[in-house]
Amino acid sequence: MLRDFLYLNFFNQAPIFLVGCYLYGYSNTNVKINFLKTVFIFLMWIIVAMIVNILLGLPIKNISFLLVIVSEFVFVIWVMRNRFKCTILEKLGRNSYAIYLSHFAVISLVATIYEWTALSKAGVTAFVLAIILVTTISYVFSMGSYYLIEKKIHILAEKLTR
Repeated sequence: MLRDFLYLNFFNQAPIFLVGCYLYGYSNTNVKINFLKTVFIFLMWIIVAMIVNILLGLPIKNISFLLVIVSEFVFVIWVMRNRFKCTILEKLGRNSYAIYLSHFAVISLVATIYEWTALSKAGVTAFVLAIILVTTISYVFSMGSYYLIEKKIHILAEKLTR
């Protein structure tokens, strides 16, 4: 339980939000992203995180997952640098916080489904399918939470601030 807390706590997860803020700041400017500098900073962040894990005595596991994260980051930087437009990615980005809040539960749900089926032994195919399932279900949840919770809170906040 302690290891889960150390991984899931705000201070461990905050750096990825800072990376998101950094990328968002660049997306609203005409400044060209220095691709190599940004990737270098990101890789240094990962190396520091790995060193901290070692110093805390935590195992460094899921290196293949880390490679997926690095690949995704490089892809995002490339997309932003080249002003590539993708409606699906934009929709995911608009709902990223609600997706973040729900994806841990969705991962648990998908893992349970995988345990009940033979998918847990399907290797890369199962991994890709899991990413698609978790992303899709989390997105659907985020849309539901928007209409059932967030929209009502925005309306209430607007009424209270008038």
